Amino acid sequence: MTTLGLDEAKRRKAPRRGQSTPNPDGYLPELHGQRVSDWQGQDIPERGWIADDWIPRHQVTLLMGDSGIGKTTVALQLGAAVVLGERWLGAETTRSPVLAVLCEDEPDENMRRMRDVAALYGVQFEDLADFEIIVPEDDDDQCEDTSLMAFDQYTGEGNTSMYYFRILRRAQKIKAQLIILDTLADFFSGNENVRRHVFQFMTLAKRLARAIDGAVVICGHPSRAGLLQGTGESGSTHWKARARSFLHLERAKDEDGEPSTTHRILTRLKSNYAPSGESIRLGWQRGAYVPEGGGMDFVDRLDANARRRAVEEAFLQALATILGRGYEPSHRIEARSLYAPKLAADLPEMRAYGVREIEAAMRSLMASGELVLGETAGPPSRRKKIIVPKGYADGARASGSDPTDTFEQSAQGGSDTPTDTTNR
Repeated sequence: MTTLGLDEAKRRKAPRRGQSTPNPDGYLPELHGQRVSDWQGQDIPERGWIADDWIPRHQVTLLMGDSGIGKTTVALQLGAAVVLGERWLGAETTRSPVLAVLCEDEPDENMRRMRDVAALYGVQFEDLADFEIIVPEDDDDQCEDTSLMAFDQYTGEGNTSMYYFRILRRAQKIKAQLIILDTLADFFSGNENVRRHVFQFMTLAKRLARAIDGAVVICGHPSRAGLLQGTGESGSTHWKARARSFLHLERAKDEDGEPSTTHRILTRLKSNYAPSGESIRLGWQRGAYVPEGGGMDFVDRLDANARRRAVEEAFLQALATILGRGYEPSHRIEARSLYAPKLAADLPEMRAYGVREIEAAMRSLMASGELVLGETAGPPSRRKKIIVPKGYADGARASGSDPTDTFEQSAQGGSDTPTDTTNR
């Protein structure tokens, strides 16, 4: 290796990544750093998470596991939890829209899985409007190329694909802060044993996470050795090295030591920002996975159920107050100041409860039919959907019209189709 003098080095252009010979007609770019002393007195930003301790913001998380182990289901549960602002396997999440690109199953199977995931959280499909799923085209004539990067067979240089930019543009359009890619083999077209290929791909995936100010979760399959050793790894060690969070899903053992058909173990094998080695035992419950025992004993669960019911009853009373004051409460967060949980949280009698608790109460009451959708009165073009207790019939419009005007309540089953009950 030849060492250049500073003057000669300045006359040469810095080499591109992978090049060993500088361009003699260039120059030596200056490196710029930051003094640690410059941070004195500055506020230190908190580390961001999409799911506390498990899914770090601005980073790539690998979720590895054998075929058919349940990775897609666990990933879809994560997506639903983030959209709803609910816990994921016990971890607090940051609420945001979600984009999932699922390459393994057909749309009908995704629909069946999401039905079970929605039931787990006590919601309906319409409550998951911010969860978007893309299924790439796959027919007998042509299979859509979903590779995020193409690699030169001679130099090993990776070039960003058009599909990467399509995913990025869609995620930015719906303001998703979580992208789920299932599976790794559909998005990585390089050699998993070549460090340089892995390094470039994982760097690109990290760039995607930063571009959406969120996180990227990629589901993948371990090698045979990774399965036997329980490491979840496949190919180059750079997969685990470049991921800031590396998760492994495997079958739990039954009492007789045999692999369980209904229970799984999710382990955080590596994390740069949280303790590694933490595991969660998961049980199969009506098409989804739930933490076994939920981290509570029987008395704790009774207390939690009592509090949930107290929030639900308080929300029903608060909603009656809100309607009585002439507001038009909505079950959709896009309604902003008229979002029902926000209106309720501003009432003095609801200050003991958090917005997330109130949101969960609203979803539970809608699922049970105690809350239904109605419409304000007036011309069809000006009617608005509002959320009301079942049987309520005195919701005055908040737009300043005659307070004797009443909204038109949906059918008893909570249908979106209004029933005209107003005499004109």
